[in-house]
Amino acid sequence: MVCERGFFAAPCFLPLILLASPFFFSGALAPQVGSLSAQGADSPFFSDVMERCCGAFKADFFATKARSFQISSDMAHAVHPNYAERHDPQHKPTLHGGVVLKHNANQRYATNGASAATVRRFAEIAGVPLQEFAVKADGACGTTIGPLTSAGTGIRTVDVGPPQLSMHSCREMMATSDIQSAVKLFTAAFAHFGPVMMALEAGDNVGSPDPFWAAPGNGWGNKTA
Repeated sequence: MVCERGFFAAPCFLPLILLASPFFFSGALAPQVGSLSAQGADSPFFSDVMERCCGAFKADFFATKARSFQISSDMAHAVHPNYAERHDPQHKPTLHGGVVLKHNANQRYATNGASAATVRRFAEIAGVPLQEFAVKADGACGTTIGPLTSAGTGIRTVDVGPPQLSMHSCREMMATSDIQSAVKLFTAAFAHFGPVMMALEAGDNVGSPDPFWAAPGNGWGNKTA
């Protein structure tokens, strides 16, 4: 899981070797001062670290990427009571309402149909609510490092985050219950990633699931016929 804010320090969810022991990678990737830097989200750093880890564990780099799932977790804009008109009537995340699943047709958020379905399943397992958000059609949409790292690696990605009032102001506010919901959601993602991904592949009507999922404990990133 890639996190943009040091406050919500979260690891990168890239299960390289064993289902029970996913690889953790933490990093802010300099989103607030521009990601186009030698170590930013728009640099080779993220992918290079993955490739070197795969080499260390003798795992196939490309197979590992294909089987990975990235949760890009930044904050989400909760509806402000004084500026409710800034939100679309059907997309008004509230404090204490749970983690927000963020969508944008122009891919300012990296969420797509498959990644949204995956995180909804994690939320169902965790027993936590999810809120849906898309920016109002006549408003500009911010972004996260999710689209950058997803485009650079090809890893399936979802953008989520706890709702927050007055983002980037001197008085940012959020609800403690939403932090708890986020922790439960991300814990479920780590604990149930394998079964959820196997079910998703089995139901895609394209064919049988990747044979790897029959015995995921045999090693992440190994090539399969």
